Amino acid sequence: MKVLNLEQYLCDHGIYQYARTSKRRREQRGEVSIERQIDHGVDYAQDNGLSKPFVIKDQHVSGGNANRAGFKALQELIKNGQVKVLIVYSLDRICRELELQLAFAKLLREYKVKFISLTEAVDLSDNTPEGKMQANIHGSSAQYFKDKISQKLALAWKWRKKNRQRYGGMTEPYGWKTLVKDGQKKLVPDSTEQDGIKLMQDLRSKGLGYEAIASELERRQVPTKTKKSNRWYGANVKLILGRLTEDTKKVA
Repeated sequence: MKVLNLEQYLCDHGIYQYARTSKRRREQRGEVSIERQIDHGVDYAQDNGLSKPFVIKDQHVSGGNANRAGFKALQELIKNGQVKVLIVYSLDRICRELELQLAFAKLLREYKVKFISLTEAVDLSDNTPEGKMQANIHGSSAQYFKDKISQKLALAWKWRKKNRQRYGGMTEPYGWKTLVKDGQKKLVPDSTEQDGIKLMQDLRSKGLGYEAIASELERRQVPTKTKKSNRWYGANVKLILGRLTEDTKKVA
């Protein structure tokens, strides 16, 4: 297990701020940037007579991921008694999983850390019944919106895949290329790569292993997806043929 180096996170005054962003595309669609989160935290500290917060940040990491480097370091600092005040832009910067959020709230209360959300009237460190109820409400809301977003993305992905349309950062699978028509990106068969797939299937039906198929593809100079070389690997062949098998099962 990797040991965290906490020395880089130490400060004398115990005033900390945690900032996080999700994937780059979400930030481009309006998610508050790391820089803006930090600016708001510094302004709050100045307006309330606090020292400038020491910032711990995780960039382009999901709030559902508990293994964030900065978040893990923050928890260790709290356990070591280094954190007196924790500032966040919003509660969902800490996490979007209810179970994880409740565990973090318990940690704050146990080590008497003052928690400040700049955009919500909620204090995870409040040990009163009312404070715990507020934390549960906000945590449940964050979990709900996370699950709804995941559900919508899954449905959108399924529809676009069914209609052979590109989705987000989706890469073109071997055998297909992108055609832009009426502003829509749609996947259409690539005749050269489709011939390559037919050859793979034929060789596989004759009992050849994936590495043997890769060698034969190289011998016949079948181009790879990048077209930069004819270097094939057994793992790539297995992935391509495996994807075809999965698509066939879903159609059936």
